[in-house]
Amino acid sequence: MSAFSMIRTFNILRHPPPCHLEKHSLYHVATTLHFALWWWFFVEVVEATIVLVVVEVVVVVVALIVVVVIVVAVVVVVVVVVVVVVVVVVVVCNNSRIVVKVVVVVVVVVVVVIAEAAAAAVVVVVIVVVALVAAIAVVAVVIVVIVVVVVLVVIIVVVAVVVVVVVIVVAIVVVILVAAFKMLMMIVVIVI
Repeated sequence: MSAFSMIRTFNILRHPPPCHLEKHSLYHVATTLHFALWWWFFVEVVEATIVLVVVEVVVVVVALIVVVVIVVAVVVVVVVVVVVVVVVVVVVCNNSRIVVKVVVVVVVVVVVVIAEAAAAAVVVVVIVVVALVAAIAVVAVVIVVIVVVVVLVVIIVVVAVVVVVVVIVVAIVVVILVAAFKMLMMIVVIVI
C-alpha cells in the first residue's frame, strides 16, 4: 500500500459515516497514524530535495572543472602552435622585418585568443551559476509535490545543465580554433 493510499484510508476512518465510530479507540489510532503518515511523507520529500541539491552542486562543480580543463588545454595547444610557427619563420626567413611582423601578429592573436577564452569561461560560470540558482528555486517549489516529480526534476535539471555546459564548451573551442586559424592565415600572408 502506498503512502497516499494509507493516508486516504486513515482519512476515511477519521471522517466516518454517522455511526458514532468516533467514540471508538480506532478513531484515535487512525488520527494518530494520519498525522504520522503525513509527517513521514514530508520527511521523504525533504530527503529527496536534499539529494537533488547535492546532485546539482556536484554537477556544477564537475562542469566548471571540465570547462577550465578544456580552455587551458586549448590555450596551451594554441601557444605551442604559435611558438612552432615563430621558430619556423625565424629559421626559414632571414629578413628581420618579416620576423618582427610575425612576432607582433602572433602576440596580438595570442592575447585575443586568451581574452576570448577568458570571456567564454566567465559566460560559462555565469550560466552554470544561474542554472544552479534556478534548480534550487525549482526545488523550493517541488518540495510540496510527490517524490516522483522530484526525481523527474532531478533528471530534467541535470540534463539541462549538461547540455548547457556542452554547448558552451563547444562554443569556446570553436572561438579559439577560429582565432588560431586567423592568426595562421595572417602569418602565411605576411610570409608570402
